[in-house]
Amino acid sequence: MRASFDAPDVEERVELSFQLTVTDNDEAQSSDTISIFVEPTNPPPTNSLPSVNAGEDQTVVEGSEVRLEGEATDSDGSIVSYSWIQLAGESISITDSDKIKASFDAPEVTYEHELILELTVTDNNGLDNSDTIAVFVIPTPADIPTKLMWPIECEPGIDCTVGYADVDGDGVAFNCENPSYQGHEGIDINLNDGLNTTKWEQMDKGVNVLAAQSGVVLWAFDDETAFDKCTENTDIAECNAPTEQNGPNVSSGYRVCTDLGSYCAGGAGLCYWCFDGKNVVVIKHEGEVFATRYDHLKSGSVLVEKGDTVFRGQKIAEVGSAGRSTGPHLHFEVWKTDYYSLGEPFAGKCGPNFENSLWNLNKFPWFVK
Repeated sequence: MRASFDAPDVEERVELSFQLTVTDNDEAQSSDTISIFVEPTNPPPTNSLPSVNAGEDQTVVEGSEVRLEGEATDSDGSIVSYSWIQLAGESISITDSDKIKASFDAPEVTYEHELILELTVTDNNGLDNSDTIAVFVIPTPADIPTKLMWPIECEPGIDCTVGYADVDGDGVAFNCENPSYQGHEGIDINLNDGLNTTKWEQMDKGVNVLAAQSGVVLWAFDDETAFDKCTENTDIAECNAPTEQNGPNVSSGYRVCTDLGSYCAGGAGLCYWCFDGKNVVVIKHEGEVFATRYDHLKSGSVLVEKGDTVFRGQKIAEVGSAGRSTGPHLHFEVWKTDYYSLGEPFAGKCGPNFENSLWNLNKFPWFVK
């Protein structure tokens, strides 16, 4: 009782059903069935969903341009379409909603308002996948003249990023996230590569550094001939460790030292200080902050001298990468109560400043205009 057949050619899995019937000498019958599944010789590959990321949630100020920068990949094909839509919040108009990078103008609000947007991508086999992003819009904050203002003309998330301080050396920033590095004495505000310009091109064009508060210039160093595009791999004297011993008025390698004067903490005796930013400005203030320091400035851009009176928001220099630097950025440092008495301008639950922010707007000082 054997039979056979040639399996047909198929493009997908096919089930064939057969029935065997037997009859005995009394003509009684019985039957049974069997299923045979025929697979294609070269089965088509399974199509995987595309991967999509709508980006990190954002907080923005009303009226500002909000950039949506998604990411998408397809492991077994290509992305053929993008679509940004709004799911919740006050109605907005999305520019370039059919592109991976889109934008919109934040609406005017009287209180913090949440917008939810969704990015959907479709691959070349018709499968789609989506991800959402929340954008929190806040009202334009009022300035508080007695507080520090943002010391550079850039906006984090747009054309710069912030590396936070760790003035107490515990390895944690004020917001419980990682600082630039453990023991970092100030804030690093780093220029970013943009859509149409690199961070170095931004530096060449000029990014203004502003006095965070009114005061008198304690020191201003500006070596107009110093190389000011230092990175960690630059083999130029001004970008590397000093070859001379520290001392009053010494300038060697990336280090500059002040004159000898009544600069000791507590006011007793004579002291000098050395800084590794090559082109550096320090401004002494009246009020809740003793002084602020600005490092790595572009050579030849410093507009103030020792003893000058400066006003809050006044341009004092431009961003550079002079001295001990890895790229164009401003190292901004706060001295809270005395010479080199480091302070944390941001307030947060991981401290060391837990409540009294030194900024005019704690988490987002760059929003205050």
